[in-house]
Amino acid sequence: MFRTRLLAQLPLTLFIGIVIVSQLATVSAVPAWAANAFPRLIRALAIPEQPDSPERDEHHAQRPDPAEIQRWVDRAYYLYQRGEIESAMPLYLRAAAAGHLTALYNAAVIRITGQSTFPSLETALKMLHQSADAGFTSAQFSYGMLLESGTIVSHDRTAARQWYRRAAEQGHAQAAGALAACYYLGRGGAQDYPQAAHWYEVAAMGGDPISQYVLASMFERGLGVEVDLERALQWYGEAARQGDVAAGFKEREIAARLAWPQAR
Repeated sequence: MFRTRLLAQLPLTLFIGIVIVSQLATVSAVPAWAANAFPRLIRALAIPEQPDSPERDEHHAQRPDPAEIQRWVDRAYYLYQRGEIESAMPLYLRAAAAGHLTALYNAAVIRITGQSTFPSLETALKMLHQSADAGFTSAQFSYGMLLESGTIVSHDRTAARQWYRRAAEQGHAQAAGALAACYYLGRGGAQDYPQAAHWYEVAAMGGDPISQYVLASMFERGLGVEVDLERALQWYGEAARQGDVAAGFKEREIAARLAWPQAR
């Protein structure tokens, strides 16, 4: 498993945003929270990762001079943070060619999101897939998003669900939330509320406020889980403390119901 840290969020191109919104608009009876989750998920695609130092990579244990490769990646990240993207890309690509998974991921998302015109889009997608297939959780999550949206790659919700699961099983909170939404809405496979509740809880424990809100509503309604107003109160409260106004209203409502059982 690779340790990753979220350091910066960069918006995707307007084109990708338009495609996602247009697809969501065609889905009937999709809860508002589900629609609102997608812009946040899509923005996550364009997050180059700061590399660990040094990166452990069992798939490329025999690479020559890993310390030098790591210096390329560190330098590339420094240049990227300074906005010198075209100077960072050759270093990322050199490290990617040596099999460095963070470099594969970073170079891919920089190209896919239009921050650079090199390498080709086809090559960038292959790099993203290579990083994902080798177990890099951010790449798995990102590739799943592309498949679910049908942006750039062919629309395949079944495959998207599989990629989300691979990342979620390694502890990627956003992937767990995306996987939960697939089960909740029946995207890419059968609808399964108990599985949705399980993966929403994983994502909620990882700090995702949308997942916290949805999980709370499932405990409130007994959807896939037993009705448990105490746990509903807990998760509405967690989401409210992260700024979710609707969760704050629900927290007060549930607290009142618990205080006055006859109002339940």
